[in-house]
Amino acid sequence: MKMMTMFYTRCLIFCLCCLSFISIPVQAMEADSTDKEVIQFSGTMVYVELEGGFYGIKSDSGQHYLPVTLDDAFAQEGLEVKVRASTLPRQMGFRSWGRLIDIISIRSTSDCHKETENTENDE
Repeated sequence: MKMMTMFYTRCLIFCLCCLSFISIPVQAMEADSTDKEVIQFSGTMVYVELEGGFYGIKSDSGQHYLPVTLDDAFAQEGLEVKVRASTLPRQMGFRSWGRLIDIISIRSTSDCHKETENTENDE
């Protein structure tokens, strides 16, 4: 009888541990979804020579933003742009420069460049 009680106790502890491991990622996903917001800003395209080089956007207020995708037409050092983007959850990436963003629309503030809009991200 004592063996059966120990067996059931161990099974119960194991099940509780499994449930707690399942709930941790769900709570993390819920927290991440609250971090996402749509932002608009003006800034300048900058080429950053870290980890192989990449283009980022330095806002007029001094914030650094790192687009996950960027149309090649905007990959120009010093190009002034207006951006509408959604922020991505704060996470560690291999490029430690600025906040990750997913561009919804971007346009150059000069007349010679086009505007692009990412229709996949419109909410």
